[in-house]
Amino acid sequence: MSDRILEHLFDSAIKVKLLKLFVHNPTTIFTVDEIRRRTQASGRPMLRELGKLLTIGFVRIREARASNRHSQGRVAVRRTKAYVTDPSFSLYPEIKNLVTKPWPASRDHIVGRLKTLGRIKLVLLAGIFIGSETSRADMLIVGDQLRERRLRDFIASLEAEVGKELTCVALGTKDFQYRYNMFDRFVRDMLDYPHEALINKLKV
Repeated sequence: MSDRILEHLFDSAIKVKLLKLFVHNPTTIFTVDEIRRRTQASGRPMLRELGKLLTIGFVRIREARASNRHSQGRVAVRRTKAYVTDPSFSLYPEIKNLVTKPWPASRDHIVGRLKTLGRIKLVLLAGIFIGSETSRADMLIVGDQLRERRLRDFIASLEAEVGKELTCVALGTKDFQYRYNMFDRFVRDMLDYPHEALINKLKV
């Protein structure tokens, strides 16, 4: 029985995103629209994989309220089907242990995407990327001419892969250097506590 469950759990990339989302947010009730937004997964494949998780008992159905704002400004509230993690699922502890390990993403892939955001001088990974729960932020990006829209899209795609909202801080080079020289607490904590430097042109 457990072998068949494992086959259902890890048979697609979309399902892995769903597992991460529900494990990292065990008490959050998600509507279908919220799940689609958070995982950046397309409708039908996502619904199919969500149905499999429901079938094996990893998630439960709950009722939620969703609001729609009409063009006239009126807000309509409707009841809708939503999903929440079932912590009593037989393999939940094992899955949680796997999902919450430091994120094994390709560092080269991340660096390649970062270089499209602007003139990047420094990138530090901490928090979820190294398995630390005490980090001030998950990622610090320092650079110039940062493309804000691309930066937002980049962070959103990382959050979809990781399964939780990330704390990412972006600073201009002059701002960072000023904070560094003034012994800014946040900057010092990011540098003094465990982290991984993906890019370090500033030699800090």
